[in-house]
Amino acid sequence: MKKSFTLIELLVVIAIIGILAAIIIVNVSSARVKARDARRKSDLDSIRTAIEMYIEQNGQPPGASLKVYNSTNSDDWAELQTYLSPYLTTLPKDPQNTLDKEYRYMNNISTGAYELDAALEVDPAKLNVNDGGNNNDRYEIGTDLKLMLYWVQG
Repeated sequence: MKKSFTLIELLVVIAIIGILAAIIIVNVSSARVKARDARRKSDLDSIRTAIEMYIEQNGQPPGASLKVYNSTNSDDWAELQTYLSPYLTTLPKDPQNTLDKEYRYMNNISTGAYELDAALEVDPAKLNVNDGGNNNDRYEIGTDLKLMLYWVQG
């Protein structure tokens, strides 16, 4: 008598493989989101270091006062790059760099304050990230984290 698998056994094995594949895909997707968020934080830290070096040398933050520089606007980012080029070879952009996922830089030359922010894919509130900022859906760093609120209310 010839031994072989029944159709039901084959379907059970295929179903198990499908479930395992779905679990792996979900975990890989979650890891990619976390990796992009880690890159965003690292990029902002690099930009902040360059800004601090600029301030040390020039006595004020780079750029036009109370202007918002967006990474999705190539003219804005190129202008900011001209200020920071001695300290940072290439100004990083958000990994996705879309209108809702962009890096923003703003300053207030009269007070010497500046702020950098980026939208994280993982909700900062869920991560217990207390960056001190005023915008709950963006990760913010800088010398005056109330600057953005001041600028918006203007």
